[in-house]
Amino acid sequence: MIKFFRNIRRRLLRENRFTRYLIYAIGEIILVVIGILIALQVNNWNESRKTAKAEQGYLKSLKSDFYIDIKAQDSIIDILNVKIANLDSLTTEVKKFGENINYNKALAHYSYAFGFPEFVSNDHTLETLKSNGNVEAVSDENLRVDLLDYYDDVEVYYREQTAATEIMLDILINSHLFDLMGLREEKYLNQEWFSNLTKKGVNEFTNKAFAYTMIIYSLRDRLQNMRKKAMQIDKNISISQKEN
Repeated sequence: MIKFFRNIRRRLLRENRFTRYLIYAIGEIILVVIGILIALQVNNWNESRKTAKAEQGYLKSLKSDFYIDIKAQDSIIDILNVKIANLDSLTTEVKKFGENINYNKALAHYSYAFGFPEFVSNDHTLETLKSNGNVEAVSDENLRVDLLDYYDDVEVYYREQTAATEIMLDILINSHLFDLMGLREEKYLNQEWFSNLTKKGVNEFTNKAFAYTMIIYSLRDRLQNMRKKAMQIDKNISISQKEN
């Protein structure tokens, strides 16, 4: 094809048909430019298709991550509600010491009050995007902002979760009030030294239990808010999947 066009140009020059040669040369340049533009357009189209396909993959993975998060949040919220109920009942029962405390009831509440499952967000997809410097692969800017905001909340939750664990361990390790088997020994109950010791223990325990209860309330409320955000993000991901 190139040889064909070259022969035409040579023939026009031999015949001194400079005007036609110039027009032909300009036309040939235009054809080349058009060809380049078409090639660029095809290349851009291919790249856009690859980008859209990659985004669909990320959106699918994000949706899976949030499905796991929401399921975990549902389960942990229920458990935290049980912990809160037992902590409230335990504190109420402990304050009855010296009067009509039900030690078996207190021990049962104590057994169920402490300890909670840790929430660990399934953030694999976002971490992959961040490590690759490719967060903008999610084209919806509002969705990107919501994602980063959600995972900021997760980091705050982790810190509060750690604080709750530290308070809990302090109560379990350093609070001697709940040697309930000893408290039920009749031989101790009427002795003044034991009564004074236990009253002091009751005050220390109830103060620590109150702090622990408040942070469990906070964890529950924060997790509920995170769940709402997760549900909305999951919905927005579905919308982005349809638009792309």
